[in-house]
Amino acid sequence: MRFLESLRLQPRRHCSAPTLRVGIELRNVGVNTSCGCLHVEALPQVVWQKMLSTGHTWSFCNVEFGSRLISRTPIRLPMPDSVINPTTVTPRAPRFDVPRTLCRCAAIVVSVTIVSFASPDVVLADAFAPAPRAPLEIRLLEDASDGRLDQFTFLDASLIASGVATPRRLKQCREHFQMQCERFRVQHPHFANHRELAIATLAFLHRNILTAEYQIETTRVDRALTTGHYNCVASTILFRCLSAEFGVVPVVVATPSHVFCRYAEAELINVETTCPDWFALPLNSDLVANHPANQARTSVRPLSDVQVLGKLFYNRATDKLDAREYAAACTLLRTALALDPADEAARENLLAAINNWSLQQCEAGDFTHAAQLLTEGTDISREYTPLQMNDLHVHQQWTLHLCQQQEFGEALALLESCYRRRPDARLFDQGRFAVYGLWAESLFSQGKDVEALRCFDQALQSHPDRPELRQRESAAILRAVQRRLEDRQWVPARELLERGLARQPDHPQLQSMVRDLTVAES
Repeated sequence: MRFLESLRLQPRRHCSAPTLRVGIELRNVGVNTSCGCLHVEALPQVVWQKMLSTGHTWSFCNVEFGSRLISRTPIRLPMPDSVINPTTVTPRAPRFDVPRTLCRCAAIVVSVTIVSFASPDVVLADAFAPAPRAPLEIRLLEDASDGRLDQFTFLDASLIASGVATPRRLKQCREHFQMQCERFRVQHPHFANHRELAIATLAFLHRNILTAEYQIETTRVDRALTTGHYNCVASTILFRCLSAEFGVVPVVVATPSHVFCRYAEAELINVETTCPDWFALPLNSDLVANHPANQARTSVRPLSDVQVLGKLFYNRATDKLDAREYAAACTLLRTALALDPADEAARENLLAAINNWSLQQCEAGDFTHAAQLLTEGTDISREYTPLQMNDLHVHQQWTLHLCQQQEFGEALALLESCYRRRPDARLFDQGRFAVYGLWAESLFSQGKDVEALRCFDQALQSHPDRPELRQRESAAILRAVQRRLEDRQWVPARELLERGLARQPDHPQLQSMVRDLTVAES
């Protein structure tokens, strides 16, 4: 069976580019030095089918030789005339032009990247048991379950959602922020309008609280308060809380990968809270002109206080995904979706977490858990392509493991159940016959010719209309005969040839080998 590569997903974080990238590492790549082309020999059929059936952009990038990066320039991949059949011995390989310098390399690793992966329509499911939560977090989620905050202030709720777990730490952060608010009141006792308040609030925030640098990973509000580092979520929450101290609460606005503040009174005032000089920028500057608030094609939506909390859980989950702590990531993402069901990025990352968790379990040899995760992920979204592809990958690895352990009956039972579930999957259909062939070859190697041929009798009885079984049988017999000849086991080789010819008297290769053996013996 041809090896199917896995699809491993990179999670998205708010304040990052909205593209979800799906990487497939291909190591079976050959180089034609005469024409300057790379030949991709191992790209799975299901990948080609997806590429041919969608309008997504696909490209090759990050060409490496060993550990040395050769090129980061994406190379556009033309679509082949036909998809590769994973069961074909010599598949029709696509090729694409590359710089001549690459042709001196004997081994190249190429990464395939999907750019602009579509968001699935996901229905939430209770897929995993929740990870343990701190008591403060439990109380917060109970309070937010009706879509609003009654027991907690927005600042306290944001600190708890950031990961503050103890009342003492919560009190320290609250008192630190209140001290800054008192300083702000002393410096600015009155404001004439919302614009004046927005300008003063942003300036004070960056001069006294967010005194360090923008860091995309600094989502936690407590760390922003203590270190001065921030990203769009932390800075927007603190800006909103600081403004609210003066009785004016701006709206938090979200795009697929960013959040900012907006005063939506008589005059619409957008505030990019990560930019200290926002109000000093000219209207025709790139930052202002390209800001999501000023782009008609960018979808924006106002967030409630509870929905904003969902962004904090979302980014905490991304940290867990980066650390491959998938159980915790799934719990956090389900929380983010419970707080903000419209967050499509959180839905995508939940599926990515399930997908990558399954691959992690597959690599560890826990195939049962890996398959269970894929099933639970599919229950959330049956249209999510990586789960469908990795369903093939995981079960293929599971089957190969069983065959290596000589547990051929279990391997067949596994593939039969997979075939009943996905009869359109060629791997599950043809894989059954491949297992029969491996089983027979194992028996032939032990000299158990009768038992080996009985495997094919059993297969033909179960699948009488599948001619490929006869092909598997003759191929297994020919390989077994060849090995016996190499070991100078002339009599067992002839006996097996005669058995094979009796079962398939018109098979040309069996006839030819019998003639050759007869000549050699004479």
